[in-house]
Amino acid sequence: MKRMLIRATPAFWVAVVSLVVAASGVGYAAGSSSSGTIVACVHHKGGGLYIAAKCARRDHRLSWNVTGPQGGPGGAGTAGATGATGPTGAPATTLFAQIKASGAINTSSPGATSTLSASNYYINFGRDITHCSAVAQEGDIPLFSGGSQGGSPPETANVTIDDGSGSYTTGFPEDDTVDVITYVSNGNNAPVVGAAAFYLTVTC
Repeated sequence: MKRMLIRATPAFWVAVVSLVVAASGVGYAAGSSSSGTIVACVHHKGGGLYIAAKCARRDHRLSWNVTGPQGGPGGAGTAGATGATGPTGAPATTLFAQIKASGAINTSSPGATSTLSASNYYINFGRDITHCSAVAQEGDIPLFSGGSQGGSPPETANVTIDDGSGSYTTGFPEDDTVDVITYVSNGNNAPVVGAAAFYLTVTC
């Protein structure tokens, strides 16, 4: 069998590797297997490279893969830059009132008015509060001239915000007004509706 002898030089090896990786024709098929392994013979004198089904005596078989082994995972990438701080949101609006047992305002946020009608305290804050949250807590309130006024022990007040278009009473429209009912003890540890001082907070 006639063998083709090629003198190996550095430039030649670069060309061979490039050809093997890129080739898909007959030359590649003759020296490769289905597993992607390239097989060639190295002449014992001079290192010439040739392709043959079987290498000549004293020549050495050389094989390598088209695709090398899979590399390990790469290192973690660097963290991206921190984004700019967003604008500060508008603070929540807080309305408040201290209401005496008589229905009069002891102190409050500006514009509030109040009245006692039967067993209901109405506190008008002069603005729409239908999307706000109201909390009332009975308790002693300061008289500012000394001492305090309230009930002991304090009970939980009932709080209502109505989204109607009418009025509870003159000057107290439903969408601007908090309706509060207070409770006192009847002496048997049972709460009943009765007049009591309380704190009211409305957060919007």
